[in-house]
Amino acid sequence: MALDAVGVAILRHFGTTAEVSAGPVFGQEQIARAVELGLGVSGPAGIELVTGDDESAAFAAIVAKGLQ
Repeated sequence: MALDAVGVAILRHFGTTAEVSAGPVFGQEQIARAVELGLGVSGPAGIELVTGDDESAAFAAIVAKGLQ
């Protein structure tokens, strides 16, 4: 589920459909349903983006902001 949320944040960064762009990431239907069922993380605070270099860390910071 964390991977789904990160994927949505990345799609939003590069441009996507109106449906994927609407509302908070954790408000997306499939992600919200997973949270209801207790699957995976329940919000952005439960996601840690691990990187191996400065360039990746910079992009991870952008993605993390998109999860909010």
